[in-house]
Amino acid sequence: MASIGHLALGVYGFGCEDALTHLLNYLWPNVFESSPHVVQAFMACMEGMRIGLGPAKILQYSLQVSLLKLLIALLVSVIWHLLSGTHFLKHYSKVLL
Repeated sequence: MASIGHLALGVYGFGCEDALTHLLNYLWPNVFESSPHVVQAFMACMEGMRIGLGPAKILQYSLQVSLLKLLIALLVSVIWHLLSGTHFLKHYSKVLL
């Protein structure tokens, strides 16, 4: 992770945003790590990505990934309810109203 952070800082301004976004796809799953040294390395790398890509791209990426995971979880829940024979709207009526 340290090399990705240093790479992001090194290519700032060279127009390598596509490559940095590709590397961000490999970096992002580490957001759930709880080990202190991994958390520190992840945060340092994200600071490099913030400089290399810009804060708006990082915010857009994090919201896009979060929304995608939410939609997948909702889809899996609906499919589970359909396969189990329960009506999912009855189950979620308290949440939706």
